[in-house]
Amino acid sequence: MDAAWSAKALQYIARHLSEAQFQELVRRLTIPMRNAQLELECALQNALYTALFVQKDAAGKTLVEKWESERWPGSITTSKS
Repeated sequence: MDAAWSAKALQYIARHLSEAQFQELVRRLTIPMRNAQLELECALQNALYTALFVQKDAAGKTLVEKWESERWPGSITTSKS
């Protein structure tokens, strides 16, 4: 994922998850590594992926399905980015 898309996705996630919820995902999905910077980068990407594509709401929808149903507000694919 490129940095621009990741930033847009994180902004969308922040509108739907609390900071504490996202931090818990990062903590839970951290894979211990010798390089602390790489460990954090991987944990953030793992949390981003999980928040968008894995976790489901009460209706059984993922966050990315919700984003798509809203016609991708804030994403680079819309004319109002």
